[in-house]
Amino acid sequence: MDLVRGLMTVVSDDILFPAAQFILVSLTLLALAKDLRRQKHTASGFDATVTRGEKSMAKFYGAYGGLTAVFVTLTVSVDVAENFRTAFVLFDTSAILYVCLLSSWGRDKLIQITNVLPKLEYPELRPGRK
Repeated sequence: MDLVRGLMTVVSDDILFPAAQFILVSLTLLALAKDLRRQKHTASGFDATVTRGEKSMAKFYGAYGGLTAVFVTLTVSVDVAENFRTAFVLFDTSAILYVCLLSSWGRDKLIQITNVLPKLEYPELRPGRK
């Protein structure tokens, strides 16, 4: 019975909502740091511009829309954020916007993730499989 009570405490809104916020803040700061580092290296003389196609942009917009929906739903559903819902929604939406649409590091990671997912779902797509 203590194990069940302990698990219920761990998966409560009081724990999971701050954990989700911590993950989002950490991911945003990581993307910002990676982008700043990349800018510092491009200041050394090498600069490349990538023009994304419609499929790539659709993936970015899909990730942005999906993550925003999840975080806004979490924010309006939990009592933990009761008096700060507007601030959380604005921050979360801005952070997700940065990571999914503005950060070159974030966009590169999204492309990597979306390239791996079909291979997990359809093993026959993996290299070396017939």
